Amino acid sequence: MSNSYIVVGQGLAGSILAYELLRQGHTVTVIDKDSGAGSSRVAAGIYHPLVFKRTTLTWKYEVLFDFLETYYPELEKELGGKFYHPMPYLRYFASQGERDNWVNFKEQDEYKPFLGDDMDESPVEGVTPTFGVGYVKRSGWVDTNLLLDLFRIYFIERELLIEDNFDYNLIEFREGKVAYKHLLADKIIFAEGYGVTQNPYFNYLPLKATKGQVLTAEVNGLVEDGIINRKVFALPLGSNQFKVGSTYEWQWEHNEPTPELKLDLETKLAGLVDLPFKTLSHEAGVRPSVTDRRPLIGLHPQHPQLGVFNGMGSKGVMMAPYFAKQFSDWLIGLGELDKEADIKRVNYELYFSKLLFQTRKE
Repeated sequence: MSNSYIVVGQGLAGSILAYELLRQGHTVTVIDKDSGAGSSRVAAGIYHPLVFKRTTLTWKYEVLFDFLETYYPELEKELGGKFYHPMPYLRYFASQGERDNWVNFKEQDEYKPFLGDDMDESPVEGVTPTFGVGYVKRSGWVDTNLLLDLFRIYFIERELLIEDNFDYNLIEFREGKVAYKHLLADKIIFAEGYGVTQNPYFNYLPLKATKGQVLTAEVNGLVEDGIINRKVFALPLGSNQFKVGSTYEWQWEHNEPTPELKLDLETKLAGLVDLPFKTLSHEAGVRPSVTDRRPLIGLHPQHPQLGVFNGMGSKGVMMAPYFAKQFSDWLIGLGELDKEADIKRVNYELYFSKLLFQTRKE
């Protein structure tokens, strides 16, 4: 069964969802104004199986990793570029407690595919392991900038992309379908990242914008075949260049990089590597994050012609492929949406009753 979809947003989530819908044989139009400033453009694209602070495994790790390790190599063949880079991830422990957690967890069955040995000596010259270092398996990074460029070319060549800002006021509901300007579709799916906070149909969702800042630094002499981390990560980009990050800001005055966070990242990088470095660039992006750290996927409770695919946060390169496939299948009646990702978990009526009460109170 072929349907027609409008996907709003050509970040990582929107691009992968649009691609999955096309693979199912649906008609797809992507609407996106390429500002070059979205969180997908700034993100390092790192994937690994851990929540380092607690040394716990990522939610749904058992399916996410099996899926992404097949998905991205196949996508490279289709799009004609090299953006998927599996590589070691070395966790330099910042405390003895971090190392003790590692030792305790690595012998557990669910951790064995992901946690390697812990070592006293650093395998990387120029990095001092104060409390030792742990080897993370099944990790790497996705070059999201290249991937999004390739997706944009893919959509443009097929005349599927409209480069424009989306105007919510022009949505019209028509007998089970939805119209936007000259387009008529079965559904509009919003994959706008933090922009969904301004979406009048989905701004009730518990999505918060968090600002992150990263550096690109030149570090001569640092090994370029693995990611290293202690309080800050250093991701090899080639030619002695490394992406360094990242920061989390819950409140900020503007979306631009700030000198204070640049200094913070440089200080942490100096604490990680015993090598001279030079900062080449400094970027900031705003990522969508959710209070319960679960995606926001589903259809509007009153307008089922509208859907949302959002809330992947810092785990976007891991979550987007798996959930795009699940969502696209579900839209045509195949399978179920994960209950922890389905927006039905958010009480729509309660939100608006509280909003109405607050308005009357004011």
